[in-house]
Amino acid sequence: MKKLNRKRTVYASLYRIPAEDKLIANMIFIVGSNGKLEDYFPGPFTIGEYFGSRLRAQEATAVVCSYLKDIHPRMKVKPEDVKLYPYGKADGLLFRLKHR
Repeated sequence: MKKLNRKRTVYASLYRIPAEDKLIANMIFIVGSNGKLEDYFPGPFTIGEYFGSRLRAQEATAVVCSYLKDIHPRMKVKPEDVKLYPYGKADGLLFRLKHR
């Protein structure tokens, strides 16, 4: 199978539950190079486990990439394509993308 090489930007809103060592996503959505919404994952849902005292952006983007590679194996997503936003800002951006 051929990989999809189009440029995409992934927006994610995440938080961590310290007592359970889980990384939870409020929402994840993928925007194509043309600025249109390609896929949307409403949350909250668990995207992986996280063991550590503090959640760093670089580690969080790697977990999001790993999750998306499981869902869309043909899609090329790099950690630098993932943008982490607070829930309110991500929700506002998603609303603007849906209602263009």
